[in-house]
Amino acid sequence: MDLKGLKPVYIGASTTVSAPEGRYFKAITVLTVTSTIDVKGGIYEGLDANDSSGSEHLDASGATLGSTHDAGIYELIPTVALAMSIPAGTTVYGNFSEIACGSGDIVMAYL
Repeated sequence: MDLKGLKPVYIGASTTVSAPEGRYFKAITVLTVTSTIDVKGGIYEGLDANDSSGSEHLDASGATLGSTHDAGIYELIPTVALAMSIPAGTTVYGNFSEIACGSGDIVMAYL
């Protein structure tokens, strides 16, 4: 993905930044990391059969996934954060609505 034309947004330690309504962070480049970066929105996870609490994922119709389901890839509910351990210097792409840095984390996000 080409980052040209995207606005860089510096997100410092112990800071949470939300994208403006209707917009998303398209990429995150980790500058320094000591813990995990929490992101929300546009996150999909692979789940084993019946491996969901039933309150954090959506099924194909957009309804909350029940605790009984097939193995597959399911979207996290947009208000649920995913903690990612990302090495410094790595860029992660997606459609993130919110990014939260821990006390020693610094990222450059692209809006």
